[in-house]
Amino acid sequence: MADFSINDVTRRTQFVNNTGLGPFAFTFEIFTETDIAVYKNTTLLTLTTDYTVTINANGTGSITLTGSGNGTALITTDILTIVGARNLERTTDFVTGGDLLASSLNEQLDSQVIMVQQLDEKLARSIRFDSFDQFTDATMPAKADRLGKYLQFNSTTGDPEAGPNSADVTTLADVATDIATLADIEDGTDATDAIQTVAGISSNVSTVAGISSNVTSVAGNATNINTVAADGTDIGTVATNIANVNTTATNISDVNTVVTNLAAIQDAPTQATNAANSATASANSATASANSATASASSATSAASAQTAAETARDQTLTAFDDFDDRYLGQKASDPTLDNDGDALVAGALYFNTTDDVMKVYEGSTWVAAYASLSGALLTANNLSDLADASAARTNLGLGTAATTASTDYATAAQGTKADSALQDVVDDITPQLGGNLDLNTSDVTGTGDINITGSVTATSFSGDGSSLTGIASDVVDDTTPQLGGDLDLNSNDITGTGNLSFTGNVTASATSTETRFFDIGVGRTGNGASYADFVGDTTYTDYGLRVLRAGGGANTTSQIIHRGTGDLRIQTTDAGSIKFRTSNTERAGISSTGDFSFNSGYGSAATAYGVRAWIATSGTATTIDGSGNIASISRTNVGVYRIYFDVDMPDTNYAVLCSADDGANPIDINIQSKFTGSCIVNMHEGDANSSEDVTDIFLAIVR
Repeated sequence: MADFSINDVTRRTQFVNNTGLGPFAFTFEIFTETDIAVYKNTTLLTLTTDYTVTINANGTGSITLTGSGNGTALITTDILTIVGARNLERTTDFVTGGDLLASSLNEQLDSQVIMVQQLDEKLARSIRFDSFDQFTDATMPAKADRLGKYLQFNSTTGDPEAGPNSADVTTLADVATDIATLADIEDGTDATDAIQTVAGISSNVSTVAGISSNVTSVAGNATNINTVAADGTDIGTVATNIANVNTTATNISDVNTVVTNLAAIQDAPTQATNAANSATASANSATASANSATASASSATSAASAQTAAETARDQTLTAFDDFDDRYLGQKASDPTLDNDGDALVAGALYFNTTDDVMKVYEGSTWVAAYASLSGALLTANNLSDLADASAARTNLGLGTAATTASTDYATAAQGTKADSALQDVVDDITPQLGGNLDLNTSDVTGTGDINITGSVTATSFSGDGSSLTGIASDVVDDTTPQLGGDLDLNSNDITGTGNLSFTGNVTASATSTETRFFDIGVGRTGNGASYADFVGDTTYTDYGLRVLRAGGGANTTSQIIHRGTGDLRIQTTDAGSIKFRTSNTERAGISSTGDFSFNSGYGSAATAYGVRAWIATSGTATTIDGSGNIASISRTNVGVYRIYFDVDMPDTNYAVLCSADDGANPIDINIQSKFTGSCIVNMHEGDANSSEDVTDIFLAIVR
């Protein structure tokens, strides 16, 4: 058990508005990973599956979420809680006559302090009286007295007691709004003495009750009645002008031509529809008195006549609008394939394209621009005088300057082929000069003379034996320091030779797809010889720091990886890969991505190996150590009882204890009494005897 202080801290830590997997630190001390509980919001997480624990040397530590299961990364709305959760138990006792070690006392006392701190933290989360508060009896009411009731505190003593029935409180809460409304009506907040006023007209209320079916009908049409009341003026206007409405219906064909008054026409069906929808009711006070119902019925009869005429005008107006709507389709982002009613397009239909900002007309099969802009167009009447740049236009037509040069500047037919001002044969010019590059136009320059050039000659090929060329090496072998001015394209050929290739840069064997690339050393041998690749990374081992070697001892010679210096020789996988060791093409050992070591030692295949974490061999008095590994000490705590302390603690108590003992005479039975992360206790018995017995030799191993 580790040795550290248990500080005065709260054994609970919360993380709010945090993100990621952690680590998330806690400042209270623990002994083992199981001494804490971790909650993500309201979910209790599982050790190893959802999170792992790291314990520092001083007992504090941190947890890290695994990213799987319930241990996914936190988001800002998550709350992570780490709380002390050591089991409130004591599983070992000090044995009478045994050793009383300071480490054992520290372990027990530390555990007690941790448990007290846990209880104190839980108490802080409970309902409790403050230290200075007064109370008579804090005992909760008995179960039978508090069932289905709220908890309240006595108005005199302040002690807890059973309160009102929860069902009654819920019922009262449900009608709280109605109670408040009645109170407002009674005290005049909503209507002065409204309740008394209703009582004063009780006879009228009785009358309304007698015609309740009519009132119900009116109430069912309250929405329409309210609409009619709101549009009463319009309904009166329609009724007064019904002759005009009929005239409009008779002359509906003329309405189709009134395109310029489209907005007014569009508004007419809206008003007519409002009148039609409003014609089924006449007042909005059906719940006030029965007299309103009679008046509403009379209004509905008058409105019905107006409705019929208005509906006729509306239908005829809508027909005219629909015809126009089929011709002009409005604004659209692309060419429509159907009209606004979903019907086939008609020739002559129009719409405005908002993408191209142009009006388009339908020709019967395609949409075309309804008009074209002449902005920037060349007009025949201007005879090209409206060109923005005549010079640029000549250049674009390939006319050059000839178009503006006078005809007298050129030779005429009468002047012949050698007119004075015409181009003469080069043979007559003993010092001809070029004003620019000479384009041979697939022809040759031939002759028996020489071509003298003070500049460079550039060619893609050269014919001849080069015997008359001077200053040019005929083979690279003649150049002791050849240099490349650019990349050397091998053109599918090889560079061969018996010398060495030295580079100050890098050698890259690139590939474009699935080609195989390799680096061979020693290919084509006719005898045995070593091949190796050396790597130099420092100024100490300048010949090599790492060598991969194939010795020259024949077909069954050795191969080596030779590492120099005191640094590590690492065989490493960066990602979740395993390392495998094979002989005769069969796996013999390996290290998995999680760190488990496996080997094949009589299994038939490689299997996980479980290591001996500690071992001890004693003789004589059983406390004299002949040999050990990871053992700090061994002590006899009582007759036949021995405690073995580990030098390095076990990760947990899930280990196996293999033990044998000898007293020099009788068979010994061994009982593994207790296991801790820092030690274990074994008890020795002679044969079937119930009493413990000291032994002379102990042989023990810890496997994990």
